[in-house]
Amino acid sequence: MKTIPQQCLDIGFDPDLRFELAPVPEALGRTAVSKKFDLLQERLTKLALAAAQDQETVERIQLAARDAAALAWANGFPLLLFPELFGESLGAAESRSQHQKQVLARTKQFWSAAA
Repeated sequence: MKTIPQQCLDIGFDPDLRFELAPVPEALGRTAVSKKFDLLQERLTKLALAAAQDQETVERIQLAARDAAALAWANGFPLLLFPELFGESLGAAESRSQHQKQVLARTKQFWSAAA
């Protein structure tokens, strides 16, 4: 194996030497996107909550918004994906709620017949 001779370099900086550091553009972009995303999430959630009739529905909508937000941020385009993901999440939550209501109704019928 060939070895490379090591050299010591004397690097001296002038005491008055200053480096100009600028924020990373991506970090600035993420902050702007984050603000826009928060506004979008708030607006769409408020629209969905306007039709809510009970506390269970409110909680379901808020959970759907959080789930959709988490999925949207996992991708590179959260502003583009969030509205669609939120709609899908609301639809899935509504389906689960309807199914739970049907099961509850059947269970009540079962218990009333057994009593």
